[in-house]
Amino acid sequence: MELINVENLVSEAKKHGVNFGKGDPYNRLRYYTKMGWLPHMIRKRGEDNTSVKGHYPKSALNLVLVIEKYKKAGMSNEDITKNIQSTDKMQNVRNLLATPEIKKQLGTIAVVSLLVLIFANELGIITLGKTRSALFAQSAINLPKEILDSGDGTVSPNQKSVFIDSSIVTESSKVYVTFNTDISPAMRFWVANKRPGQGFTLELDAPVYAPTYFSWWISN
Repeated sequence: MELINVENLVSEAKKHGVNFGKGDPYNRLRYYTKMGWLPHMIRKRGEDNTSVKGHYPKSALNLVLVIEKYKKAGMSNEDITKNIQSTDKMQNVRNLLATPEIKKQLGTIAVVSLLVLIFANELGIITLGKTRSALFAQSAINLPKEILDSGDGTVSPNQKSVFIDSSIVTESSKVYVTFNTDISPAMRFWVANKRPGQGFTLELDAPVYAPTYFSWWISN
């Protein structure tokens, strides 16, 4: 887990327009932690390896920016809490789906489910409305193909697109993306274009506030 010390977190937040007021920014962060909006601070030695400093996960910076956006929109503390909790749940699901074990299990489940449907159709238990040959032809199209390339990427702060290098990309390649951190304030993302033999561009509908990490993979 990547960490950021409190001083850098406050400095970066201010650069992105967060107003901590006249009080001590650390008190504001402690209040956010008390409200359950931020994770608890971790105390560890700084880069100088002498002094012990407070650190947060790097994702806390994005949370601070999101909280600031909610406050400027006039949200109550109760509504902010609900939104933060909802975001955490979605992120947990994204993280779970991004693990290689789950990806493999989902692919296996899809294939097994398809085979069960085919078998049930052959026995006359259900009617899929297709001939046997047509059903297998359609199944061949929909079955998951081999993953040809994969990797991780980052959308930089104040950016809403990034180009990913991949020499195996073709115009017909299927590109899948799952984010490992919250993409707020963006709501949607898509693969904007595919350059055969070069790579593809990932686009979001709004610039992100903080480094936003994602995983990608390509199949034929």
